[in-house]
Amino acid sequence: MNVTLPKPIRESRQTVTLNRSDWDTLIERLEDAEDAAAVVARKAQEATGGVDATRRDYLTGDELRRLLDWESPVRVWREKRGWSQRALASMAGVSPSYLAEIETGHKPGSADALLALARALDIPMELLVSTNRLQMAFSRLKQFIEAGGSDEDAIKEGDNVIAEFKDRGAASLDLAELKDRLRHLAAKYDVDGWAREYDVLSRIIRRFRD
Repeated sequence: MNVTLPKPIRESRQTVTLNRSDWDTLIERLEDAEDAAAVVARKAQEATGGVDATRRDYLTGDELRRLLDWESPVRVWREKRGWSQRALASMAGVSPSYLAEIETGHKPGSADALLALARALDIPMELLVSTNRLQMAFSRLKQFIEAGGSDEDAIKEGDNVIAEFKDRGAASLDLAELKDRLRHLAAKYDVDGWAREYDVLSRIIRRFRD
């Protein structure tokens, strides 16, 4: 893909000054490149490690809905692994009572504790601290589309996620932002040549009801 770099307003030996719009465009292109690399890496991981093993880290629709209902991400991921509180606490080196307080929301959990829990669960730490419903809905749709399942299953899951997002009282502005994010993602798929992902996501977007 050919990329035209923005033209600087002025330059010195140590600095380059850009228009704000050019800077924002440059950052957006870098983020798109990172997303495309992530898709390639995920597909390569599935090819080498096996689809079933790789998808152990994909949230199901039911698991996402639990997060949308503000259930503890630690509890959701622990139960996804099939572990008891005591087992996870032991692996992470935290007390069972402290883990119980984190899962019930009585304590937020220190950064060190959440990092230890994330390492034990073998997931990025940010998955245990995210409280943004819009981001969770977007991530779930993106994840499901890129998982390589059937188009019909992806579209059905899209309907489910959007319906759950609406049913949980999402504001109209959040719904509009979710749709805009999905449109941006579809455009990235189109530019990067991900024809199947572009087609599936475009069909999901058309099913929105403004």
